[in-house]
Amino acid sequence: MLLLPPLAYFSLFLWQRYEHAWMLELLLLLILNAAVVLRYRAQVPGLEALLQMPAESRFGLHPDPRYASLRGQTLLILGQDDRAYFHNRPATPYLDWALSQVDFGHLSEYAAVVRIAQRMGPTPPDYLLDQTKQVPRLKQLLPNVFGAYEPAGTPGLYRRQLNKPRQ
Repeated sequence: MLLLPPLAYFSLFLWQRYEHAWMLELLLLLILNAAVVLRYRAQVPGLEALLQMPAESRFGLHPDPRYASLRGQTLLILGQDDRAYFHNRPATPYLDWALSQVDFGHLSEYAAVVRIAQRMGPTPPDYLLDQTKQVPRLKQLLPNVFGAYEPAGTPGLYRRQLNKPRQ
């Protein structure tokens, strides 16, 4: 891609001076076809390995398969890995773990605990994904908010029990 602008600039001389114009047209078609093949190399079997150039789709984040059963739920993730938000909705303002460390990183301070209780809102999330092992401490500090959460089978995943009302 970096060579295309200089190639286009300096090839004007080549296009104007060459005697066999059909060869230039063939060269142009080869360059265009090479660009198309590079763009769609993921659809051609074995081409990625041959070129040693992975497709762009392999660079992005993919949903975590451990939480495939969660779809369309409200969720609070306590940790860095936020891939579970792919098919779920965040239920609190604590979307980014680094920014939420203002509160969750200072659980020994009264003001941080009060902010957490206020920001959880009247309808807490259906699920908690605890990657930092903080739910037992949160249950002690805020039993009205986090007391209704029970383990959901997957390690670190907690489900809010509907039969346990908030106090």
